[in-house]
Amino acid sequence: MVASKNLPYDRLGYLDIPTRNIYLSSVLEVGSPRYRFVLAHEYGHFVLHGDILDNKIAVLYENDDTLKSLCASNEELKILERQANRFASYLLMPRYEFVMTVIELFGIFDIRKGFMYVDSQPCNLKDYHNVTSRLSAKFIVSNQAAAYRMIDLGLLKVNEADRLVVGI
Repeated sequence: MVASKNLPYDRLGYLDIPTRNIYLSSVLEVGSPRYRFVLAHEYGHFVLHGDILDNKIAVLYENDDTLKSLCASNEELKILERQANRFASYLLMPRYEFVMTVIELFGIFDIRKGFMYVDSQPCNLKDYHNVTSRLSAKFIVSNQAAAYRMIDLGLLKVNEADRLVVGI
């Protein structure tokens, strides 16, 4: 079951492991890109980590010390969060459909290298915003989530210095 609940301001959702319920913050608009990603992220914890966590804790809160206490290190905690984020990304932006859409958009915007490079140059920023906004609209995700999926698939190249320019 998925339900909306009043949660502290720093929590967007949580997984109640014994009941298999996912609770999302009532501040999230149902169906919005953020709502969908948080829901997919929590579902990812259930699918990927539910059996592991089942005997250890009853409720898995995001932005809490709960996971930290179960992990041997902060690095292990980061791995669990990255896994849940990647699961959400794969669920919301399936590889084949996503790649086919990107290829179509590259054709529309005359991007010919097989990937898009983004930096602070106006022409590259314009292409980046055009492509990510259309991906965002089609897959109902944030521009940032679309950009990360493109990076993950090797379709977007951006150096560390320019990540802040584009907000990723």
